[in-house]
Amino acid sequence: EKAVGSSARIEKPLPTTRCPKPKLVGSNTFNTMAIDCPGFLAAAAFPLSIFAAGAPFWEQMDFGGVGTLYMGLFLRCTSVNGWSCNSMVDSQDPAYINAVRAFTILTVLISFVGLVLEVKARSNERFTQHAVASFAIAGFCSLIAFATWAGESPIDAKYFSGSFYIQILVTVLLFVSAWLVHRRGRGGYSAI
Repeated sequence: EKAVGSSARIEKPLPTTRCPKPKLVGSNTFNTMAIDCPGFLAAAAFPLSIFAAGAPFWEQMDFGGVGTLYMGLFLRCTSVNGWSCNSMVDSQDPAYINAVRAFTILTVLISFVGLVLEVKARSNERFTQHAVASFAIAGFCSLIAFATWAGESPIDAKYFSGSFYIQILVTVLLFVSAWLVHRRGRGGYSAI
């Protein structure tokens, strides 16, 4: 029986999205673990953020075939008759370089925390929103890092190099991971 004047609302479940299940070969203990998109994307973003922070490839300048100068957040390298690298950390560095260093390190640390929380969220939904927040905050830190470098660097953008673009990729991966973990927490995403 329907009550007169009641407005019963029927909610449709969100469609589920599945990511392709990786094929693991051999008798690996990981065969029993569920690997899903947010975990995979965030797990890819973490080492990429470490690489972007440590590699000397934020800017690259060619000196007319004589050699190339590669600059990163912590290293400056030249390739003239072989590789030569030295530390770029100096108390006289411009403030924007220190800001980019800080936000890149925060990206690495917070994305690691997000990975741990995402793994915990698989067994306890209480951690889901904490993982979402961690990935989103890490994504914003990464966004601030590459935007600051792009806006403040005196070098023309055509000289930006691999680590700069990897930092952009890390930002995208972290934001997509946050969205997918949030969606899975609402029941609209099904882990494999």
